[in-house]
Amino acid sequence: MSGRHRVMNAKGIGLAGIPGWSLHRSGMKIIRWALVLLSVLIVLAVAWDYRPYPAIDLAKVYPPLVALREPLVIKTYYYADGGTVGIAITDAEQTELKFSFPSDYLEDSGYSKLFVGALHKQSQPMTEISPMEPTGEYLRQLLRSRIDDPNIALALSCLSDRARDRRSVITNKLLHGKTPKVYLY
Repeated sequence: MSGRHRVMNAKGIGLAGIPGWSLHRSGMKIIRWALVLLSVLIVLAVAWDYRPYPAIDLAKVYPPLVALREPLVIKTYYYADGGTVGIAITDAEQTELKFSFPSDYLEDSGYSKLFVGALHKQSQPMTEISPMEPTGEYLRQLLRSRIDDPNIALALSCLSDRARDRRSVITNKLLHGKTPKVYLY
């Protein structure tokens, strides 16, 4: 066979189960290295997806939000105007806060602005929260704690950069048959 060997099983069938098909030893090495590389990439992707969420400095979070007392009732709204997300939170003392992540500020990396006072940009008055990231992450943590609601899952999937947060919409639909509501504005 002049330097090339066919790798066959006892029945004379090649590796893929196709008669006469076989791989050279160097081809097998390439396949092994490709499988090792693929396995490493999968492990890294899972590790990246399940990395710890960022720590929240409560001193930088919008103070009335931190002051809310459990039990909290959270309602989320997703508007079909390009992706505005509204969040209404009511605490045990009936104090209500309304937040809006307007679609006007939706960029590739997520929402760049957060407003308090209304659920949608057309409902005034609204005040911008700056810096938005500590309050935005605090809101995402609140949403993660109530992920079984399909509307909350949809809002979280829009606000988060984590694949596991985005999968919550699929989980609610497939496992629980729950579909989120989309509001027209």
